[in-house]
Amino acid sequence: MNIIYGLKVNYSICLIAMVNHSAVLGSDNDTEKECKLEQRNVDNGPQTQNGPYNWSEPLQGTLLSCYYWGFICSQIPGARLAESLSAKWVLFAAVLVNIAAAALTPLLAQWLFLGLIFTRFLSGLFGGAAVPAMYVLILAWAPLEERYFLSTICFLGTTVGTVWSIMISGAIAENCGWIWVFYGMAAASCLWLILWIILIQDSPNKQTFISPEERELINKSLAGEPKELPTLKAPWSKILRSKAFWAILIAHTCSNWGWYMFLLETPFYYKQIFKFPLDDNGVFSALPFLPMIGFGALIGFMMDRLMLADKLTPTTARKIATSIASLVPALCLVGLLFIGCHSYVAVIIVFLAVMCMGAMFSGFVSNQIDISPNYAVTLVALTNTVATLPAIIVPILAGFLTNHNETTDAWRIIFGTAIIMFLIEFIIYVSMGSAEVEPWN
Repeated sequence: MNIIYGLKVNYSICLIAMVNHSAVLGSDNDTEKECKLEQRNVDNGPQTQNGPYNWSEPLQGTLLSCYYWGFICSQIPGARLAESLSAKWVLFAAVLVNIAAAALTPLLAQWLFLGLIFTRFLSGLFGGAAVPAMYVLILAWAPLEERYFLSTICFLGTTVGTVWSIMISGAIAENCGWIWVFYGMAAASCLWLILWIILIQDSPNKQTFISPEERELINKSLAGEPKELPTLKAPWSKILRSKAFWAILIAHTCSNWGWYMFLLETPFYYKQIFKFPLDDNGVFSALPFLPMIGFGALIGFMMDRLMLADKLTPTTARKIATSIASLVPALCLVGLLFIGCHSYVAVIIVFLAVMCMGAMFSGFVSNQIDISPNYAVTLVALTNTVATLPAIIVPILAGFLTNHNETTDAWRIIFGTAIIMFLIEFIIYVSMGSAEVEPWN
């Protein structure tokens, strides 16, 4: 998850270095006047402020979003392949394709833009299959009493990948050139392929590197779990009538609107409004995800302990975590509507918002396993498919709104839509969410 997300989000930083902003904007740049007194280091690193390609804002948004065209197509097929064949090899293929696509990016950017679009689509197609495959491994390996915490740790890999990728992408692009971001990350990630083949198995019973005691502990804990998931036929009509399922689906979709706004658009916000140089931009964009890792793990650990002590029900725990992950970011975005050109105030607000979104990993993100262990992977595939739509829409919308209009007013519209989505997430999940096993399970 670390590598797949790392190779996905580096585009947000690299596009800033790849595009010739002077040619795209021309002489009509209202932000130069609007935030002139607050801009820092505008003249630093001119070699990274203007790259070789004259790609417009909408075209940049398309390049960011096309990854998710593939991502949205692979959730259900990826889930079925991981369940029926091998989650190990689905994840291996996902990482391998993303590494290959990263290595080809500099050449395709120079020679064939449509080829660049295609490799991004292919990366998303295989990367999307990694999410349900990871759930298959969690179901096979995590003892029931540790599932909240271990699933949180696994999916925090997405955040770890985001942090290191954005941070080092800015530094490498600023000091060595953007092509070395792709070449360097692809080369370093190849080591994982070797380790994965040697060390990983689909289940404890196939793994020779653990003790008999550990294997027995896991098997005993999972004794009541289904043994032949692929043979079960999902009760589609009952799933689609389930309030608990719709609560997860809506919460996930609305949360992803805000998530992808922070993930994909924060570097552009910092560049367009505050004119941060690439290395600073990378640090400020990645910084919020560092405490998010610890905050998410802490919430998961606390919820497990409180439930074991019978102080919280699973449903209440999920709702508390989801409330934190929606209301705090919404309030922070309200603050961004009014801070104008105060650059470091904006950095602090984004820091707090993204950190608190870490609670979502203990909220709706892992809720499918609660309501239906038998069909959890299928439910994950369904919710992830719909929840990927914001990843397609947000970059295109942001590109359209900021095209020849890189102003705080344009960004207020972008932030305002995210506030609405976070509020919908909170209202729907608190009123409809559940962590009880559904009768159709």
